[in-house]
Parts: sequence; structure tokens; C-alpha cells
Amino acid sequence: MTPGLDPERVVPIPYHDETDLELVQSAFAERGAVCFQRGSALLSDEQFVALEALINQVRCDPNYDKGFSTSGHSLYVYPIITDKAGERPRVLHSNASEISAIVGSEEFTAMLAQARGIDEKLYLRRAQVHLMKRGDFLSDHVDTIANPDYRVAVSIVFDKPHAGGTFRVYQGEFKEDWDDYAPSPGEPLLVDAKWIHGIQKVRDGVRLALVLFYANNLEENPSYGPFAAAIRYASMEEELNK
Repeated sequence: MTPGLDPERVVPIPYHDETDLELVQSAFAERGAVCFQRGSALLSDEQFVALEALINQVRCDPNYDKGFSTSGHSLYVYPIITDKAGERPRVLHSNASEISAIVGSEEFTAMLAQARGIDEKLYLRRAQVHLMKRGDFLSDHVDTIANPDYRVAVSIVFDKPHAGGTFRVYQGEFKEDWDDYAPSPGEPLLVDAKWIHGIQKVRDGVRLALVLFYANNLEENPSYGPFAAAIRYASMEEELNK
């Protein structure tokens, strides 16, 4: 399956009411993702506007170097908090504290844990901005390759592409079924970190998003190198099909 070239099958986003935990948890278990409308209890309009200002400051900071990802992907990445193998999370930009105050707060992380249906305290371990232009894509992957302790990832879109750039979440090892999400700005998309997903090729316009990764600890990242990651990827796909 060629990254970013598969026909899109965009489903009408089944927005979920975060107060209906049974329905939200069921969606997570069955489809691996849930999406909340803008202005939800998880992320208010005021918080979204504040995040947008902080993200734009990161992008326009002349003293901050962004990276272009070429390891099987095609996009610009602005790392704000990194989570490298054998290390604890490390802050790379001064705006990290203000961003964390919103999306790393106890209220925010508690709602994520409830939505995910887990009885664990979650912590923001990694935060980065993704900028995708025409022709860019994010290859299929699972987030637990980077850290097996990841429980959930959150994508918050600020600029939505005119065509393409959908967020695809697969069901099953052979990826025979999937949902393509196209959330609008301010609509948080929550994804189970164990489920295979990727972003389809942007055909027109720009896709700008804040991507956040949450785990049940802030200890050293137990992930060790590509060989161990490949083994873990296979085991995760096997687990998804049990």
C-alpha cells in the first residue's frame, strides 16, 4: 500500500459527546479513534485560540529550527517537547510550558484517560507541530514504536487542507478496513496509540496541526532502537487482531 496514494473514503465524522463515556469508550474500542466538536469540554474555544497563538509563535521564531522529516514521511516537524529512547521528555521551545498548561493539565489528561477507558493517570510526554504542504504525507505507523507506554495521541488541526490530508485509522493487521477523518480547526481527534494510522497525501492547501502524545509515566523512554521497534510493531499488530 503506497503512502498517501490510496483512495480516500472520508466518513462523516461521528462527533462524540465527551459526557457520554460509554459511547466514547465503545468508539475507541471498535474504531480506535474519537473526535470531539469545537468548543467541547475537552478544549474550549478560548483554549484553542490561545494554542493557535502559541503555535504561530513557534513557527515564526527565527531562533528555532524546524526539521523536515524524510524517514518514510514527508512533512515539516516543529518539536516542542521531545521523547527520545532512553531519555525523559525534554523541552525544546519556551512556549512548551504555556502549551502544557492547556493540553497537559490534570483536567485535560483526566478526560483523555476517561475517554480511553483506562484507570491510569496520563502525562504529556511529547508535543510537536506538523506542517504539511501539497504532496506531503505521513506514512502508516503506530505511536507505540516511539514509546511502548503511549496510551493516546491527540491531533488538533489549525489549518485544514482544501483536498487530501485526511487522518486514516486502520482496523486490523492487514488494514482491510479504515476510517478517514477530516476534522476542522479546533476539533480534537483522539487516537489509540496502538492502532495503525497515517495521514494521506495533501493534494491542495496546507495542513497545520499540533500533535500530542500521552503516556502513564514521565520516566525514561523504554524504546531502544529500530530493531526493537520493528519487533514491537509486529507484536502490536498481532495484539490488535486478537
